Amino acid sequence: MPKSKPLSRGVAIVGAGMSKFGAFAEKNSRDLFVEAFKEMTKSVDKGLDTSVIESLYVGNFSSDQFEHQAHTAPLLADAVGLTPIPATRVEGACASGGLALRQGVMAIASGMYDVVLVGGAEKMTALTTAGVTDALATAADVPFEIPAGFTFPGFYAAMASAYMHRYGMKPEHLMNVAIKNHDNASLNPYAQFGVTIQKWMEGRVAAAIKKGKPAPTWSTIWDFLHDESGNPTVAGRFACLIAPP
Repeated sequence: MPKSKPLSRGVAIVGAGMSKFGAFAEKNSRDLFVEAFKEMTKSVDKGLDTSVIESLYVGNFSSDQFEHQAHTAPLLADAVGLTPIPATRVEGACASGGLALRQGVMAIASGMYDVVLVGGAEKMTALTTAGVTDALATAADVPFEIPAGFTFPGFYAAMASAYMHRYGMKPEHLMNVAIKNHDNASLNPYAQFGVTIQKWMEGRVAAAIKKGKPAPTWSTIWDFLHDESGNPTVAGRFACLIAPP
């Protein structure tokens, strides 16, 4: 892997904002971007004169397919009142947001700009599950991988299985990642599922009792995570919590 060269000058993130994660039938990705932009402006010390923003880089994988909307970056710039400035959409599947940030860093480090806006937005819920699966599959090597029957859960399950075989990783290691992620989400008011797995498990037990059904006999979250009825396998080594409490 080639070595990265040092930046020509320092670059700093001076403000950040986020919209709430979730499924919002009444909103599009433009609405979500505007919400995040407003939060960002509030976070800047001593306020922000948005007229100093010289360029916009947007990470967006496929609004063309998910929302039937291309030309995304200029439309987002217009939505937050930043026209006329250069606005560029960056696409790299799951890395789209990170690539947009990289472009922003390089633009400032090069001396081309002093202040840029970087953002990411994606709305995937306007399509059916099958439609979303098809759209996501376009990030694969379509002539070679898709005819073999892979979907992205299948891709990552195959990778995880290979990693386990080579390095001795156990499913419990991945479960610990899920536990950590849910613990962090419980501290984030913008998270889609802001509960710990412990609370999720307790909610499932309470819901079963309320409906007059036999209560699951999970004693620990490990019982819950290993139970296919509460945490069913999606593909290979990957499982998914299927419903909120």
